[in-house]
Amino acid sequence: GGHILADSTDDGARFTVYLPATSNPSKREIRNVIDIDKLQFRHKGRVLVVDDQEMLREVARAMLEDLGYEVVEAEEGRQAVGIYKIYLDRNDPIDLTIMDLTMPKGMDGKDATRHILSINPDAKIVVCSGYSTDSAMSNYSNYGFQAAISKPYKLEELDETLSAVMWR
Repeated sequence: GGHILADSTDDGARFTVYLPATSNPSKREIRNVIDIDKLQFRHKGRVLVVDDQEMLREVARAMLEDLGYEVVEAEEGRQAVGIYKIYLDRNDPIDLTIMDLTMPKGMDGKDATRHILSINPDAKIVVCSGYSTDSAMSNYSNYGFQAAISKPYKLEELDETLSAVMWR
């Protein structure tokens, strides 16, 4: 039920291990870990989560739903662009997209962001990555992103980042 990420560089390797605290935590158990008073207010809006790793999408979905958002998911950039366009064409757009940078089996986050911005120049997109050394994380506005959040992130960080972007 866990997940291991490995990142290798010339300087060595970094391993990130995600282990479930319980096989199926209840909302009550999750809420006991979170300082609810530190969170902003309950949100409204639709968030598109784009990540090639299902487990990370599931974690993001749970956090976002706890914050009050409606969540739509995509596995890679091309699918994200298609989903974004469908909602826009329905006149019921995605309010914010959380975009992973690296998706080896499809269009990456930078390309998908360019496509989404060509469809809607006012799109709100937050870059999300475990690779903090990528220039898109430190210079996110150069790539069309409104903010950056590093994986793994805490609920409070996610809430603060999305609140800042949503209400700009």
